[in-house]
Amino acid sequence: MSICILGADRRPAILKAIQTVREFGIEVHVAVAEQREELEGIVGVHQHLIQWENDFAAARNSLLSQVDSEFVLWIDSDEILLSFSEIDWSDLQGDLHAVRICDEANLTAATRVRCHRNNGNVSWVGAIHEQLRSTSGDDDSPRTLPGILVLHEGYEDPLLYPEKYQRNLSIAQQQIDKGEASHGAMTVLASSGGGDRSEENVQRWLQCFEHPDVRPSNYVDRRHIAAGVLCELGHPEPALTVLSRNPLIVSLQLAVLADGLRSTGEVDEDRLCFLEKVLQHAAFDQNYAFPTELLGQNRDGIMNYLTQMVKDWTVDDSKPEASFGPDTQFARSDRIEEEEFDGDRVLLHMDTRKVIVLNPTAAVIWQALAWRVTRKDLSDLLAEAHPESDAGELEEALSQTLALLHSESFLEICDSGE
Repeated sequence: MSICILGADRRPAILKAIQTVREFGIEVHVAVAEQREELEGIVGVHQHLIQWENDFAAARNSLLSQVDSEFVLWIDSDEILLSFSEIDWSDLQGDLHAVRICDEANLTAATRVRCHRNNGNVSWVGAIHEQLRSTSGDDDSPRTLPGILVLHEGYEDPLLYPEKYQRNLSIAQQQIDKGEASHGAMTVLASSGGGDRSEENVQRWLQCFEHPDVRPSNYVDRRHIAAGVLCELGHPEPALTVLSRNPLIVSLQLAVLADGLRSTGEVDEDRLCFLEKVLQHAAFDQNYAFPTELLGQNRDGIMNYLTQMVKDWTVDDSKPEASFGPDTQFARSDRIEEEEFDGDRVLLHMDTRKVIVLNPTAAVIWQALAWRVTRKDLSDLLAEAHPESDAGELEEALSQTLALLHSESFLEICDSGE
């Protein structure tokens, strides 16, 4: 057994990942785009040079071709290996195996296929959000290995998140432009729309749900992510389809209940009663993550959570663009990190982890918002910066930018007395 880490981006977080693996005495293979001095001399760590070509599956397969262990477990550079049990590897059947992954501290662990037999039958597919595939045909029923737990801790530097977002979006768009609209690429593109309830965004998520790469299986129904988002966008039918095959997916039961509560003001009592029993008896499907605060909750606890879900989902129509009069004063939220990436200004909200990529006009507006300014100040600034542009188009761009930044809490309205 060895553990593989894709570290071609040279982020320092990989050292922590390696350390946690070495505590279990497991050999580590790391893919790097160039030799890294900080990895040299660490016992049991092998660096393998690969060529990065904006394709995660290709990078992983390149690393895999240089590893000769019988089994391989993959972790990411911002993850740690928390638990690793003794396993009789000679007793394992099949090529693909799943392990427990905890993506966030407030979510239960889920299962993902991260371990496999290194026999030439298995490879990674998909340039973004890549997946393991086996030619032996056992993709639908991988065994979950007991005692192995991987924690996703994320990067300590928050500015790496907008960089990662922009990189993934660029890879996804390249694949789609080439006519290779994989499920991973479509998911990245759809995710860029956030909670936008426009028909275009709904169609993107429907394409993710119906994509042939995520056919229903006896293991994890990968359609559940798109189904949950579509509930938020007001389309519960896909979630109901997934739940008809597996009613023990807590996250989707919550999404369907929240959609019904939002649209009718009433809760589906039968569904709520069923979910209460599932949570009270810990009878949920452990392949799918959901908020830990719901563990063991009764009806009142679930209703409190649903009420908050509806509040978070509800479009706030109380802040129309027209309400931003010429004397309205704005200030940036103090919870925003930003950086320049490939010529774009990328913003990250530290609390919500929402990412916004600004076009050149919006970037000018954001720069001006470093000081407390009024809408008229911003209007005059844009007219001065773009004298050749149509005044009406500039005003429309300003209105849209202010509305977006305000709705996503990147921007605050100041009282005149402040």
